[in-house]
Amino acid sequence: MESNITTEEQEKCITSVKDFLRQEYLNETGKWTLKTLHRDKGYIHAILRTNKQDNRVFQRKLMIMIDAKSFEVLNYMDNQAMLEIFNQFQAPDKVRITKEEVYKKVKERFELKSYYVYDFEQKQYVLCGKLDCEYGVNGSNGEVIVLNDL
Repeated sequence: MESNITTEEQEKCITSVKDFLRQEYLNETGKWTLKTLHRDKGYIHAILRTNKQDNRVFQRKLMIMIDAKSFEVLNYMDNQAMLEIFNQFQAPDKVRITKEEVYKKVKERFELKSYYVYDFEQKQYVLCGKLDCEYGVNGSNGEVIVLNDL
């Protein structure tokens, strides 16, 4: 079983992370915050996040793998390449309609279909209903749309 990281080990890891950032991320001074240090299979993983979240859903993350004996940085993973893929997507428009208004627009379009579902306790099929709707409402303009057209 792997033990906790001592204060001395934390200090050595912090020094290693700082040295690594100075070498590999020279132009990003002050941009990173060390969030966690944890052991994993004989290594210490340092997880860093950017101070400012500039992506819509995901935040930039850097994982640095440190040798637990020498405190040398062995490898790292940066999720920036993945985030660049998401940057191509358009940001959603602001929602301008309430849930109640959406319900009023689609409530007549709900379908209740009969379905038999097997009940393991009764060891037989039981008649149930499936509530479904093929329509949705665009939250920015209130337009009713067919979900299959998306």
